[in-house]
This record gives sequence, structure tokens and C-alpha cells, in this order.
Amino acid sequence: MKSVLALFPVLVAPLQAVIFYSTGDPAHNRETAPGGALAGSGWQYQGSFGNFLGTMISPKHFITAAHLGVPASTFVSNGYHNGSGDVTYTVNTTAFSGTGYQTITGTDLRIYEINETFSMWAPLFTGTDEVGKDLVVMGRGTQRGADVLLGGDLIGWRWGAADNDARWGTNEVAATVSLGGAEYLYATFDAGAGGDEAHLSVGDSGGGLFIQDGGVWKLAGINYAVDGLWDYNNVADPNEFQAALFDAEGMYVGQDPSSWTLVGGPGPVPSGFYSTRISSYVSDIAAITGVPEPGLGLLLLAGSGMMLRRRR
Repeated sequence: MKSVLALFPVLVAPLQAVIFYSTGDPAHNRETAPGGALAGSGWQYQGSFGNFLGTMISPKHFITAAHLGVPASTFVSNGYHNGSGDVTYTVNTTAFSGTGYQTITGTDLRIYEINETFSMWAPLFTGTDEVGKDLVVMGRGTQRGADVLLGGDLIGWRWGAADNDARWGTNEVAATVSLGGAEYLYATFDAGAGGDEAHLSVGDSGGGLFIQDGGVWKLAGINYAVDGLWDYNNVADPNEFQAALFDAEGMYVGQDPSSWTLVGGPGPVPSGFYSTRISSYVSDIAAITGVPEPGLGLLLLAGSGMMLRRRR
């Protein structure tokens, strides 16, 4: 089962966003660009769109999740993203028949046009070899909440209080999946997979997922959904909850009144998150933005599960 990440956006005092396996520290990766080997990994292309994130993908366009609706009329390239200062852009409400946006049919991808011009934008990942690649993911979700125990053992954490802090984490593409006719990248929340190993929660929708290609970090996904709901039984009651679980074996996943499935082993069986796969829609994106696909541009210049386990 899947739960849309931004189903219940809530405004609270800034706390923590992307959920980490290694720490509940609210200062971890908060409004700070990745460094070292992760420098330039897409953080600079993010911006605030209402209480969510979007990614700049052309001089005049940014992309985010369609299920957010229209959360704002402005897109802000924040100083903590661009390394300089806040820059506000306005949605061109005369574009696309007066909506300001166009949704790629059959997907959760929505592209907005702005009146001004971006000074930088993300390259798109166009290959089909995402599985097994390390990723960096951004979001504005919840803090890590209360421990989830099963048989006295820690298996994850509930979603905590909602917040609006931008944060980044790491993971690895475990699989590509098709759900309802759309294509997604799937990543699992694994124990011991690194200090920045991350899961997503409500509010992280619309954030970008980046992977490296030829030494360049490229936009490969837009955050969409997570595994859930969770319960200790398969009966209709008010006790189901959302959580980032690094071992869901023995838990029930589904929703009331009766669509519950027992998660089997052998464990560990980590839960995961889904991001709409950019490489499946590069032609659609190019048709909207007017920016040629990378392959076409080079030619022109020449002519002129539910859950999967990951081991490291």
C-alpha cells in the first residue's frame, strides 16, 4: 500500500524534515548544502513552493508533484539553497491556458512556468540504469517521532510533528516500479546503510531526487509516496499509523476496514519511498519546457512491490 506524502500538510514551528536512521537530531542536514563527494548534488536547484519543494529544470520552468495542488503563486530560490540570498519568482498565470502549469498525463509530475528567468537549472537523468545507484533526496517533511517496537525490538520510528525545514538525505535506488501506469524509483530504509540514510514523510512530496551520471548530479525523481499504513493487527480499529520502518517483518500493511497484509520475512524487510521516474518522461518534459532532450541537443550541435531489501 502507498500513502501520498502531502495528504495532510500541517504548519508548525520548524523542527526536522527528512527522517534519518542514524539520528533524530533536528540540526542534521538542516538548510545546509551537501558537501564533500555530495557537493553539487541538486540542493542548489531546489526552491520553496508554498510549504513544499520544487526543482528548477529550465530557464522558465520548475517541476514538482501534481498532488500538491497549487500551494503558492511564487517559487523562492532560498539563500540556503543557492548560497547567496532569497530570490522570488512568480508563476506565469497566463501560461498553459491560464493555469500557469501543465501536468504530464498519467503521472504526478507538474511543470510550472515563471515570469522571470532562472539563473541555473537541473540537468535531467535520461538513462535507464538507475537501480543500484546512490541518490540524494530533498524534502520538507516531519521530524522523527516515537519509537516503533515489535516484540520489544526497535523496528523504526513514527512520523513526528510536521515542519517546513528543507533537508537532504541519502539512499540507493532499489528498483524501478510501475504503479497505476506510471513509473517510479523505489528506495528502501535500511539499517546500517550510512549516516545519512533517509526515509520520507508527509511534506516531502515534490522534492527532488538526484543521482550521478558521468560525474554530474542529475534530477532522476520527484518525491511521490511511501509504504504504509502500518498496524499490529489486521482488524478495523483506530490504531493504524504512519512510520519509517527499517524492518517491517511481522507488521501489517494496508488500511481499514479489511485490506491488511502481513509482512513476511525472512527479515529485515525495510519500508521504502517512491519518486516519479524522470527518465520515463524526458520527452514529455522537453515538449513542455521547449528545452531539447540532451541527446537531441548533442545531435543539433553536431549538425551545426511492495517492499524490497537492499544490501550494501
